[in-house]
Amino acid sequence: MSAKHNLTPQQMKQVAAAKRAAAKKMSKGKGVAIKTKGGNKGKSYSARHNAQQKSPVLLIVSIVGILLIVGIACKIIFLPSYSSPTFSMQGGFLDNMRPDPVSLKAVLGSLPSGSGNAGDDYEAGYKLYKENQRQFEDIHEDVSSSGDLNKADLALCKNLYEIVLRGTQKKKMRFLVSQLKYLKDPVNDVERFPAGMKIVQYSKDLRHVSIVHKLEKVLTGLDCLRMHYEEKNPAKALEITKAQAILSWHMVNEPSRIILLKLGMAYSKAYTNNLIDLYMKTGDKTRATAATNYLNEIQTAAGQLNEKIAKLFSPENTGEGSLSVPVGDLFYVIDNDEDPAFRAEALVFLTIAKYNERNNGNRGNIKKIESLIREYSNSGNPILKAAARTARFGLIKEIQRGHIRPTAADDE
Repeated sequence: MSAKHNLTPQQMKQVAAAKRAAAKKMSKGKGVAIKTKGGNKGKSYSARHNAQQKSPVLLIVSIVGILLIVGIACKIIFLPSYSSPTFSMQGGFLDNMRPDPVSLKAVLGSLPSGSGNAGDDYEAGYKLYKENQRQFEDIHEDVSSSGDLNKADLALCKNLYEIVLRGTQKKKMRFLVSQLKYLKDPVNDVERFPAGMKIVQYSKDLRHVSIVHKLEKVLTGLDCLRMHYEEKNPAKALEITKAQAILSWHMVNEPSRIILLKLGMAYSKAYTNNLIDLYMKTGDKTRATAATNYLNEIQTAAGQLNEKIAKLFSPENTGEGSLSVPVGDLFYVIDNDEDPAFRAEALVFLTIAKYNERNNGNRGNIKKIESLIREYSNSGNPILKAAARTARFGLIKEIQRGHIRPTAADDE
């Protein structure tokens, strides 16, 4: 009799229970082995079940990874990044630094409010000066030494004053520049330098060459008349000086170029000093005090302006002899500066930047330049529009020749 038959019924039940427990434990651990048709041992049922549960997770992870790679590639291709500013422009750097006109009103008693463009009258004044340039030069030399004018010279200077006076009664001067030159320092009086880059803005509204040169000559002609009356008739000299102060104020507030702002402040300082002296001579101490306060404002604003110009157009920033400004600085000024003159100037600089970035192959900068030129070429602001079209129509061969000229018609 076998050992199995020697077991009691109770013992047989215990053996059967032990076998069932062992089989159950095996199925939870290694799984139940299933023989394949070829006799090889296949995967356990639980292993296949676990693999089936994991496969959707792996698929999702793979898809997400592929989408991330595609997204990064699309950003690089279609949305490349562009340059950032090379220095911080915080702390009022981008403020509009023009003096408060309320302070000038206290000096003059009122501000001009007439309609029309004062630039038209100043242009007419320059035309008179140009037609009689040699006589005006002789007048200036004579009056500087003697303080007196003969009858013919006095009549010519009075004629100039009457023409300019019409402009000083108008609220605005929109005397747009049609020809710009850039040197190592692009914001100084470049008329005194023979070399440099000439950039012709393209717009039907733009006027002839050098507004700075023209306004300086007009102010010089008025200086002759003021000096003639300074001792003889201080009250008359005061009225002439007020006209010069308003012309300077028009320069400060003409938003097309930094040079007008910079020189306008310089002339404003000079003529405000003259006003202080003449108010004291005529016994108006209240206006003399107001002029002193206004002078302090101009000096503060001019100091801030010169610091801004020195920082943005510094040799360290532009490079020795360079006609460019770091493109990230240009982008930031165009997008954020409160002063329209700086925005216009930065837009004009894109004329050069677009070729630099094409040569460098920087797709992000190229796209940003094209976007800004496109946006401002359709601007409602005629000055920003003209500046953007300068950048748009500039040709590399004309840069190489030392100047840029537009070649397309305005109604393209």
